[in-house]
Amino acid sequence: MIEMKMFDAILSAVAPFGVDAKVKKDEMFIINRENGRFITVYEEKYYEKSPADQYVEYIVEFSTQHRHFDSDDGDEIIEYILEIMNDKILPVEFYLDGKRRFGGEMSLNEYLHYSIKELFSNHGYNFDIHNGLCYEITSWSGKYDTGMRELSEE
Repeated sequence: MIEMKMFDAILSAVAPFGVDAKVKKDEMFIINRENGRFITVYEEKYYEKSPADQYVEYIVEFSTQHRHFDSDDGDEIIEYILEIMNDKILPVEFYLDGKRRFGGEMSLNEYLHYSIKELFSNHGYNFDIHNGLCYEITSWSGKYDTGMRELSEE
């Protein structure tokens, strides 16, 4: 699946969710009708020395998280989008003094079974050093949103 064929495949995959989807040239927007949240899929083209030496990748972005995919990873792109839409992947962002510092994503299983402090330490971070941080978790449905919370509240 390449170029517009990728966007067509995504449109077919997300249609059962009753979302609005728009395609503008090299980007697609998938919009949650319930809360206005959206996923953006960008098609990026890079050229080595000439237009014939083209490399294409797709970037899927939701909330504060994004992930890059090779153009031949169509099934993985769709799987990732559907995991977001099924709240199986939740972006988490960390802030210091109101400014974004770093982030990533967590699985719904991690969210349900671990505290942020546990996840933080499992990834090698020292809680005492990062005690001034705040975090926010976002979900497609809104069901698992935390709003801004201080890490020290954990």
